[in-house]
Amino acid sequence: MRNRRLLFQFVLFIILWYAIFHRPKPQSLETVVMTKHRNYVENSRIEIHLKRELEKPFKLLFWTRWYDNLVSDDENTFKYRNDCRSEFILTSNRSQLSTADAIIFSLMDLPWNKRKVDYIFPHHRNPDVPWILAVTEASNYYPDMREDFDGIFNWTWSSRTDSEFHVTYRDLFTKLETPDERWLHGSTFSDQFLRQKKKVAAWVASNCELVISNRQQLVNELSKCGIGIDVYGKCGNKHCGNGIDCFRKLGNKYKFYFAFENSLCVDYSTEKIYNALYHGMIPIVYGLGNWSVKAPKGSWIDVMDYKTVEDLANYIRHLDNDPISYMKYFEWRMYYGIVGTFDSKYHCSVWKQIRDRTYLVIQGEERCRHVYDYLKTWYHFFHNPTSGLACRRCAQLLEQLQNPQEIRDSVHMNEENCV
Repeated sequence: MRNRRLLFQFVLFIILWYAIFHRPKPQSLETVVMTKHRNYVENSRIEIHLKRELEKPFKLLFWTRWYDNLVSDDENTFKYRNDCRSEFILTSNRSQLSTADAIIFSLMDLPWNKRKVDYIFPHHRNPDVPWILAVTEASNYYPDMREDFDGIFNWTWSSRTDSEFHVTYRDLFTKLETPDERWLHGSTFSDQFLRQKKKVAAWVASNCELVISNRQQLVNELSKCGIGIDVYGKCGNKHCGNGIDCFRKLGNKYKFYFAFENSLCVDYSTEKIYNALYHGMIPIVYGLGNWSVKAPKGSWIDVMDYKTVEDLANYIRHLDNDPISYMKYFEWRMYYGIVGTFDSKYHCSVWKQIRDRTYLVIQGEERCRHVYDYLKTWYHFFHNPTSGLACRRCAQLLEQLQNPQEIRDSVHMNEENCV
């Protein structure tokens, strides 16, 4: 009897001890918010564009300026040309608020300083007209997101895959019905394609100072390893003109293009990778973008796949000297064609996504209704599928660039980066 009582007391002690010292750690607000947002995104995903008769063009009202420019229904701001010109009306004319189908706010053009006067949002709000926040820059450059922006915006447009509106390579390139075998090594076309490429790598950059990713050091280290690099723009001594004309010229001469981002934030990427893909160069990407969503498989080289810069340099040198291996990076062109320009394809894809989602809401699709109640949390964190926690999106300012792989691990695998 006494032994049974002692055993009972021991078991009770173990249970109490476990309950006290092994209680699950309560989830942080950030983790709760980002988990909920992930579930919302998965449940409200739209796979195809709606097929319906368009009674009138869809009107997008830009309540803010766009990089300090007014938006009008022409090609100057977004260069969307004829891909969807007849389907949309773009305007910054606030007097058209009552007839707008969706309202867009550029985060770059909203007031960031909390000491400034309150921003004047539209005085009337139609629940079927979404307010969309366009986030075009990395969050570590604009860290002071105003908390009074919480609970205002319905949807976001950014490079992030957990934004309602983001563009994938499938939106930009045309799927071919039959393979274009010109892109196989050994074809007459591929021989001509390779013959004109006399130079190794090009980089176009205009922002040379206070760059958090320290991409300039990466360029310098690759140069020290013997990689021939020509630098264009304000950060170099070469010039190739402006915009698409510049990259067309580079594509004729260079094998590789450095698509180096100024910030290292999860899911953050810009048009840089497409400057290469659209113009016949292999993009060497440096950033934490979701590259498998942004570009066809086997079409890019990721700096962060290499332990040292020297390893990367050796691989670039290998491809430069091996045309068969080099041309494998263009086999995706057998299955995808390039029609039009990046700017036009990109913006038309965004406009169509906005239109389709808006029509779903009007038709009563409640899963697509949403409000960013914790916009500041979403802005600075991402849901880490490995740990299930909310982790900070951006790497800190890099002083030295030793092991590129460690940069990615510092964001994705470092528990200190999560809450």
